[in-house]
Amino acid sequence: MKFYTSDLHLDHSNMLGYDNRPWETVEDMNEGIIARINSRVAPDDELYILGDFTLRTKRTRIEEMRNWIVCKHVHLVAGNHDYFARSPWAKDLFETVSNYREICDNGKKIVLCHYPIMWWNGMAKGSYHLYGHIHTRPNMAHPHRRAFNVGIDANDYYPRTLDELIHLRDWLEAEKGRRKKYGKHNKAD
Repeated sequence: MKFYTSDLHLDHSNMLGYDNRPWETVEDMNEGIIARINSRVAPDDELYILGDFTLRTKRTRIEEMRNWIVCKHVHLVAGNHDYFARSPWAKDLFETVSNYREICDNGKKIVLCHYPIMWWNGMAKGSYHLYGHIHTRPNMAHPHRRAFNVGIDANDYYPRTLDELIHLRDWLEAEKGRRKKYGKHNKAD
């Protein structure tokens, strides 16, 4: 199974306040994020991290953090904070390292990039676009129905499958329609 996430910002203490993350210390944040990833992703699954794994640049620390993830097949689509991704050794820690990637997931074409793209390859033919970078909630930031923010801050700190993202988007749109039709609270409440 394929899972997607981004913007872990492991060891980045400023993220506690910047994104109002629910942990007291950076160590608690690292542990909480990795625990949520490992609760969903099995060793033989594939995990795509769409950038901002960490600000760290020392191989030993990055390798240590990568090894916290039980999944063997971790792909990195580098983000603006992944300075280490340009190092030749980054490919030793991740199955693949790229700045942009196109893959298939259950017959669906997906364009992966750290940044949201307004018009992506195959968009008019039904492809999907997964991105991070913007740290927003809820998962309705992009105006196109087949573009999804996979950032952990927008997904309760869990990686998601493409089917989960589609289902969540449909549910959020239905909820938005219900609120528009009935007001903030259902009249039957």
